[in-house]
Amino acid sequence: MQPASLPLEWRRWPGIVAGFGDRFAQPPPAVVRISQVHGARVVKADGFTPGLHHDVEGDVIVVHRGTLAAVATAYCVPILLADPAGGWAAAVHAGWRGTVAGVVAAAVAMAREEGVDPRGLYAALGPSIGPCCYEVDTDVASVFADAGLPVVWRRGEARSCIDLRRCNERLLSLAGLLPERIRFCGPCTRCRSDLYHSYRADRERAGRQMSWIGWVAPAP
Repeated sequence: MQPASLPLEWRRWPGIVAGFGDRFAQPPPAVVRISQVHGARVVKADGFTPGLHHDVEGDVIVVHRGTLAAVATAYCVPILLADPAGGWAAAVHAGWRGTVAGVVAAAVAMAREEGVDPRGLYAALGPSIGPCCYEVDTDVASVFADAGLPVVWRRGEARSCIDLRRCNERLLSLAGLLPERIRFCGPCTRCRSDLYHSYRADRERAGRQMSWIGWVAPAP
């Protein structure tokens, strides 16, 4: 069985290297990773050596041509952002804390700072826990509701459900991306824990799948 596929238009862009991994599919060997902390800090990774940089914290890795970035997830949303015209890309790790902290807005703000029009960005939101399985307590649900993000409230029950991908889709649209350029890729990782690592299914035993993005360096 194949991992989640990127949207067709992505696969037509010259030079892009991107994908969503699973329990079996792995990223290219030369990816840059950082310590993810469930926040909204953006790190520019051009010039970083491949590998995990334990001493660098953040949840957005921005790269340009010649560098590949990857994020690790087990229930959080991996989000890949790309500007095919300019060779700008970012890998985003969006858990519930990062979502309400505005991690995607921070990524898009960096794109703007570097001269990228958000209307030219594409976003692919990869496999993550779905609203079918992502039950949260009232305190967490209230944080989302207070932020204006959708919550599925269950009457008479102490727990509610969150759709992390829909929440980040809304935040990407608010940040300026065109709705038709935001795509969902892959299933709920809890429902398909046979194919994907899932913290909700495996708890502390859960592994992590990688999602990666970057551009091949232009020929000299």
